[in-house]
Amino acid sequence: MPCARRRCPWPGRPAAARRDLDAAAGRGAVALRERQRADHARLYERVELTWDSADERLRRLAFLFHYGRYLLISASREGGTPATLQGLWNDSMRPPWSSNYTVNINTQMNYWPADVTDLPECLPPLFDLVEAVSVRGTETARRLYDADGWCAHHNTDVWAHTSPVGGGRADPAWAFWPLAGAWLCRHLADHVAFGAAPAFARDRAWPVLRGAARFLLDWLVELPDGTLGFSPSSSPENRFSTAAGPMALDVSSAIDIGLAREVFVSVLALAERVGRPDDAVAGAARAALDRLPWPETDEDGTVREWRGPHVMAEPAHRHLSSLYEVFPGPGLPVVLSAAVARTLDVRGDDSTGWSLAWKLALRARLGHTGRLPALIDLALREVAPGAVGEHGGLYPNHLSAHPPFQIDGNFGFTAAIAECALQSHAGSVALLPALPADWPAGRLRGLVARPGVVVDLAWDDDRRLVEARLRGRSGRVGTVRVSLGEASVEVDLARGPWTVRPRPEGGLLAVPA
Repeated sequence: MPCARRRCPWPGRPAAARRDLDAAAGRGAVALRERQRADHARLYERVELTWDSADERLRRLAFLFHYGRYLLISASREGGTPATLQGLWNDSMRPPWSSNYTVNINTQMNYWPADVTDLPECLPPLFDLVEAVSVRGTETARRLYDADGWCAHHNTDVWAHTSPVGGGRADPAWAFWPLAGAWLCRHLADHVAFGAAPAFARDRAWPVLRGAARFLLDWLVELPDGTLGFSPSSSPENRFSTAAGPMALDVSSAIDIGLAREVFVSVLALAERVGRPDDAVAGAARAALDRLPWPETDEDGTVREWRGPHVMAEPAHRHLSSLYEVFPGPGLPVVLSAAVARTLDVRGDDSTGWSLAWKLALRARLGHTGRLPALIDLALREVAPGAVGEHGGLYPNHLSAHPPFQIDGNFGFTAAIAECALQSHAGSVALLPALPADWPAGRLRGLVARPGVVVDLAWDDDRRLVEARLRGRSGRVGTVRVSLGEASVEVDLARGPWTVRPRPEGGLLAVPA
């Protein structure tokens, strides 16, 4: 298979493939099956969600949470290709959207559960693809934008395609978006934050993010008020109304600025981590970071999607790009919380399967526990195989509906449920930040928090913490802050595992486990 990398992640090696097939045949079907079961169980059994008492709805919820992990284990392993829009479960010669990698949300959502539900073994195919895209994207950035670094657009494939699709004649709402690479960078930076080995940060994350930052620095322009921005700028697949009809391009979409902010922050952190604090790109990123504006609020109270005020052509549009920094990003200032909530209210609950998962994760980040049950019910509802329209749910085989079938809804749901129980984006290991209002007593074992903390949780019928057990996944994890609401306590995981419980008089008690 052709590839743009110097070291191709998916080489065409018929002789090697034949040797593997011969070796497998020599083991026999029974031995291969047992080997497969053991390999799968090693990953699958790390995490478990249970309730003390569960009705059929809660059993379906737990099944769907576990099912997302099962699908990711099955669809994305080292040496293979990343999970596509249908994973491995495509039944068509030419599936919807060609079963490619839509990198303005969908491919990224496929991997949201990987680190937090302890499946780092599923990430190598994605990292291989991002590295391949960063090589191909260097030529694209130079040819199309006369820019250094690398970029990618709305869509890619196993050949690491990085140019805009549509032959220059397609709607820019989905054909023009050169910041897909910046979003893909998040997965490498986040893997570092979850405790990846130093070699990963130095050899894989640093060169890819540095190259993405170089492109962003060239693509930014100074705006009349002295801030930096992007012009033209799109917000994936969304449009605003004008007298001439729906338009997709304006100045500085919220997601473009949010992605630039995130890449620059990540490059600065990586520069320190890999011993390159004086790197020229990091220095330029530091200077640019202070000139990036924060999102503004429109007259209707929503987060503004572009720099200028606009009326959305589709007020309930499935993409929530203006809220990228809330989730999966690192969060927005508290002063914008009301605008984020208003944006979600205007978009409405119902949508495609993957959009429902994104809304569920966003509501969890905001702590909207009372809004979560309705979103979960929409994600769990039954969908007929021939259904059409943007109304997600589950087909009889429990795969998520766009419609048609699109597997990112499964992966996004698993990640969103994990986000309800554990968050670590804000500098502490936050326990039970957003358990849905209708959950009874239960337990969730084996989630992972930054910077590599394995957490087992138990709560009572009032959704109050009973106990949390924490341990470092590697010897590199030291002292971390653990929080429950406004209470917090520090534990030194280098000394071993800890148990954290609420004190009757308030606060948290931490004792060695």
